[in-house]
Amino acid sequence: RVELAPPAPAELWAALLGALPKRALKKKKTAAPAEAGGIPVDEQRAWLRRRVLDNYKRAGRPDQAITYYKQAVKSAPDDLDLRLELAAALLANEQTIAARNEANRILEKDGQHIGALLLLAEAHQARGEWYAAEQVLRRALEIDPRHEAARRGLAQMLIQRGINSFNNGHYKLARETYVTALEYAPNYLQALVFLADTVLVLKDETE
Repeated sequence: RVELAPPAPAELWAALLGALPKRALKKKKTAAPAEAGGIPVDEQRAWLRRRVLDNYKRAGRPDQAITYYKQAVKSAPDDLDLRLELAAALLANEQTIAARNEANRILEKDGQHIGALLLLAEAHQARGEWYAAEQVLRRALEIDPRHEAARRGLAQMLIQRGINSFNNGHYKLARETYVTALEYAPNYLQALVFLADTVLVLKDETE
């Protein structure tokens, strides 16, 4: 006797989604008569698509989630939050160029979208484009100087720069860089530790 495995939750939601009409008719916009409490097909499709995406994300299958995000974005091209979710799924699937492009599309519509800027910076970092990532984070802080994630992200980049300077023997430059990092994240323990180490090395050099 062969027992078939039950379909995954995402596939169940996808099956329901596929059972809906591809598009609502002009004269009949609900799957059931309005007087019977019918919900517009477009609203049903959007709700079901969210369930599909959530389940694929939980199952660690970003490639499948991307397909549904693209379908959702095609249906609602002006939904910037949905586009940001697509960009995040692309980045999670190591499709950094596609993620960067999607973030830029969001910024074309809303140049002050902090979420898109943070994701764009992350995409640049994933490609080793450190200068570009730093500039994007600075742009985010120009929009919202108190944004915690942007401040911490920039502090992390400055710390890495400080480490590089220290390893190359540029101790004074490293110290200055760590001090700048702490201006963005005053309680960042890693920066405090590296700064203390650098100060000790400089003290030994002067003695």
